[in-house]
Amino acid sequence: MLLLILQVALLVFIASGVLAIAIVYVVRRRKVSYRHKIDPTLGTLGEMGMVPPTPLPEWALWDESQQDGPDDRSASR
Repeated sequence: MLLLILQVALLVFIASGVLAIAIVYVVRRRKVSYRHKIDPTLGTLGEMGMVPPTPLPEWALWDESQQDGPDDRSASR
C-alpha cells in the first residue's frame, strides 16, 4: 500500500513539473512572438518589429552637481 502511494506521489510530482515547464515555455513564446509583430503606429521602428524604448526616469538625466545625497553633504565638510 505504501509503495502504491509513493508511486502515485512520484507521478504527480513529475507531471506537475512537466506542466510547469510547458506553461513557462508557452508564456515566453507568446512574449517573443508579440515583440516581432509589426506595429504600424511605430513608423520605421514598427517595420523592423522593434519595441520602442521606454522613457528614462528623471534621475537618469541628472548631472553630478544636481545630486543632493548624504554622501555629497558629508564630503563638503
